[in-house]
Amino acid sequence: MEQNKQKNPIVALILSFIFPGLGQIYIGQQQKGVLFVVIGICLFLMIYILIGIVLYPLFWLYSMYDAYTSSTKSNVK
Repeated sequence: MEQNKQKNPIVALILSFIFPGLGQIYIGQQQKGVLFVVIGICLFLMIYILIGIVLYPLFWLYSMYDAYTSSTKSNVK
């Protein structure tokens, strides 16, 4: 696996826009990405019991922010 290859922060942001965790997986943070995918699925399913209506969008936005900032930080190293 190529850890030293720079990853595009915009691509990471777009992937996390599609679904939380995909951007983290793209930049090489597999464990965090899988965790974000599982949390995203759980929160999405919680929309049916109303708590997810608030929590899912917040987590979705955080996932996009984290993917973008983690990608830019990893490119600096």
